[in-house]
Amino acid sequence: MTQKLIKLLHRAFDNKLSPNEEETLSKALASSEALRAEKARIEELRRLLQDNAVHSFQPFFSARVMRRIEDMQSAGTSFVDSMFWSFKFVAIAAALVIATLISQSLTGQNQLSLDAVLGMPQPSLEETWRLDFQVQETTP
Repeated sequence: MTQKLIKLLHRAFDNKLSPNEEETLSKALASSEALRAEKARIEELRRLLQDNAVHSFQPFFSARVMRRIEDMQSAGTSFVDSMFWSFKFVAIAAALVIATLISQSLTGQNQLSLDAVLGMPQPSLEETWRLDFQVQETTP
């Protein structure tokens, strides 16, 4: 039993063979017990597959699935859009908190500057000089 005969046998199940190929296959089947056993094995396998085939898919299943996917894409929003809408409320809340902190900071100061907004006045050169000496005196 050669590979050529096995391929011919497999092809005979799904395709029509030429008269020459049919004659070659029938002679090989008549003379080879192994080839007849292979044919019986293939027939049994095909029968089992056909008996256990899933029949749950109704006609036009793939068309219905594709239509549902298209409907979901046209009706739904993209991931970026959904993330934008999800974080929109977080951004609004954060902006309100920042505005509240800035207004509280400005009400305590009589001036409108970055230092007043941050609540950290800019130290003068003399204050920085004094702080530097104080740090050096306390360090051993």
